[in-house]
Amino acid sequence: MNIYNIFLENLINDRSYSYTCEVGCLSGKMSNRILLKSSYIQTHFMVDPWTVYTTIGQENSKDKRLLAYDQDYWDDIYKRCFNSMKKHGDRYKIIRATSAEGSKQVNQILDCVIVDADHTRKPFLTDIITWLPKIKDNGLWINHDYSSGWQDVVNSCNDVFTKDHINRINNGYIYVELTKELKIEFINRAIETLNN
Repeated sequence: MNIYNIFLENLINDRSYSYTCEVGCLSGKMSNRILLKSSYIQTHFMVDPWTVYTTIGQENSKDKRLLAYDQDYWDDIYKRCFNSMKKHGDRYKIIRATSAEGSKQVNQILDCVIVDADHTRKPFLTDIITWLPKIKDNGLWINHDYSSGWQDVVNSCNDVFTKDHINRINNGYIYVELTKELKIEFINRAIETLNN
């Protein structure tokens, strides 16, 4: 197991979080690890459309590969994710929807949100605007792919959170600790960045 994933799982477990969410789950590996590690979690939401990608905004080979998969592929990934989560009983809720649609179905203040969804600038900034209000004061924003090859994610994080607030875990994960004031500041900055 990757040492950085262990750090991330411990970060969540050590804070005794009860309500967590992963946006962009794919096969559910991260969600599985989090639920196995932390007995404190009462509900872990999993939001992903598991659907065909029709356009990719960022010219990046990692993104382009997603265009090759048909709906049968995504349905199979969804079924594997669904089946892998059954062992967790009622401690999770799968929401098969886009990030924006899925956020409307999460009617719970969250301790943390882990985002590994659309890596292009506009959707990523929209995820920040959409999900930050759902995170409790002093909760965590976590996202993946803050690394070379995902420049839209890196630039968006730097523009919104600034490097002063970004805590790197490595392997592309970062987390940001959120006070009430910082959430407001970050949401306003994301809106301003999105409109520029």
